[in-house]
Parts: sequence; structure tokens; C-alpha cells
Amino acid sequence: MLLNITADHLDRYEYQLENYVRSKFRIAMNQQAGDIFLYNSDDANTVAFLKSNSFAVEPEALHQGLIDGKTLSVGHHRFDLGSTQSKGIHNAMNALFAIKGPSKWG
Repeated sequence: MLLNITADHLDRYEYQLENYVRSKFRIAMNQQAGDIFLYNSDDANTVAFLKSNSFAVEPEALHQGLIDGKTLSVGHHRFDLGSTQSKGIHNAMNALFAIKGPSKWG
């Protein structure tokens, strides 16, 4: 799973975003047919890298599911995060990816 690529850790990558992007995509290096690589299709850095590189497995975009910043929709299931202590879009995206995971919701 790859939720986002932001410039907040560049100090570890010689202050080069490209180095950081390549490092983040290393998570997919050992994937094989049948494995799933989920990514956030709303993240511009992720999408740009995917467009310019090929992978052994087909990436699966996970951009649908966040309804209003507190309600998640996965298949026909709804998850209300409004009563949780997890606030913010980034935490809602974390929850969406955790719920979606490698399983297939109907």
C-alpha cells in the first residue's frame, strides 16, 4: 500500500524527491502475480511515477471510499469515523486503506 509521497522526509534521501519516490516504490519490488499493490490515485507524485514506470503486478487505485472526510465507503459497506479520535483526511485515508487491505469487499 502506498498512501502518499510528500517532501517531508527528504533529509533521508539527499534532499531529492526522486530518491524518495524510488524508495517508496521499493515496496512493490518483490510482488508477484496475484499480489495487490494499492495506491492513492489522488497523490500526484505517485501517479506521475506510475505513468513513467512499469510493474510486474497491476497497481489497483484506491481513490474512492472517502465520502466526506469522516465516512468511508467500501463496496456497499459504510464506516463512520465521526465518533473516533482519528481526525483529518490523512487519518481517514489510513483507515480506508486498512479496511480495504488485500481483501475484496462486496
